[in-house]
Parts: sequence; structure tokens; C-alpha cells
Amino acid sequence: MNENIYLKEMSLEDSSDNLAIHFSKRGDYHLARKLWHTTPGVLGFAAYYILGLSIREVASFALIVAGLSFSLEMLRFKSKKVNYHFCRLGKHFLRGSEVHKFSGLPFYALGVGLSLLLFPKNFALLSIMFLVVADPMSSLVGSAYGREKFLPNKSIEGTLTCFLVCYTLSFFYLKAIGASGNDLFYFSIFAGMIGAFSELMSAFKIDDNLTIPVISGLGLTLLNSILPII
Repeated sequence: MNENIYLKEMSLEDSSDNLAIHFSKRGDYHLARKLWHTTPGVLGFAAYYILGLSIREVASFALIVAGLSFSLEMLRFKSKKVNYHFCRLGKHFLRGSEVHKFSGLPFYALGVGLSLLLFPKNFALLSIMFLVVADPMSSLVGSAYGREKFLPNKSIEGTLTCFLVCYTLSFFYLKAIGASGNDLFYFSIFAGMIGAFSELMSAFKIDDNLTIPVISGLGLTLLNSILPII
């Protein structure tokens, strides 16, 4: 089977053929992809706190990774051979729909870098927690239990999970840095809504690896101007 046929077949998400490279469909659990989604964020937080890096250093590193990732993706789009080997190596983390379009990594790194540069530190970090924890959790619950669809690839169950995880992260993170009282509860409720809203953007063909940290960072910053919490 020649390379062109490989690439043509790889673009199909659902096929009964015996293909050389198999990808998970969007509705599958795709646990390897969710683990990949969480691991860079966890390592980034560990490096930030353990190594004592500055926000600007972490942001710069994320933007460098984004630039390199976009460059690699452009290279694979120009070379079928590079694209084939890229997809073969990343078959456990990619979807078939990403064979001929950008994967999530460059948007992930870009979203993290922009959030750290544009918004106050605590809200930037919280928005990245939404990306690292709430996004894969909502996807997992949506894939396993999502029955009530209200947007393409979005279920009430998955969105409610995203809201609850974002609320919980907000409450305990803000409490840990000194927030307290009723305002903490109300702020966390609205923060959960902001996080859930930012995750819904992927239903409109916008990569949520970018929208979650950026929209959440902006939303949390604006919310704090209305309901000051820190």
C-alpha cells in the first residue's frame, strides 16, 4: 500500500477497513489523549512552583513551544512523508480529523502563554487549571454518560461536569491564597460558568485549548473587577 493511500485512509475517522493507522473517534474515551492533555500542565505547574520560575519565563517557554509546534505542523502539511510519520507516532493522541489540520498542542501552548502574559497571575493560573483538569474531565464524562446533546459534540452532562470542576478548582484555589466569606462562594459559581462557557467554544470549530485559558482568564479578570475577591 503506497503512502498516498495511507494518508487518504487516515483521514477517515470511522472505517471497517484494516487500516495501517487507527485513530479514536471523538465519541471514544481516548484516555491516552486525555492523559497527554493533563500531563504537560501538571509538569508545568510543578516546574513553576518547584523551580521558582517567573510567570514571564513560563509564558516565554510556552510561546516558544507554540511557535515550534506550529512550524512542525506546517512542515507535515507540506510533506506527506513527514505527515505519515507524525501521525504514526502520535496515533494514540491524535484524531483522524487532525491528519490534515492542526492538532491541539500548538493551541494548548499558545493559550497558556497568552493567558500568563495578558492576565493577573492568579487568574491566569486558575484558567490554566480549567484547561488541564476541567476540560479532560468534561470530555470523559461527556463521552461516557453524555445523552442530552444541545450543541455539536456537547452534552448537558459534560458541560455540567466542566462547571462543577471549574467551580471546585476556583473555590479551593482562591481559598488557599486568602479569599474567604460569601464572596468566595459567589465568585466560584460565576467562575464555574465562565469555565464551562469557554469549553463550549469548541462546538463552533474553535480549538478549546486556546479558548479555555484565554476566555477564562479574561472572564475571571473582569469578574474580579465587579466582585473583587483578591
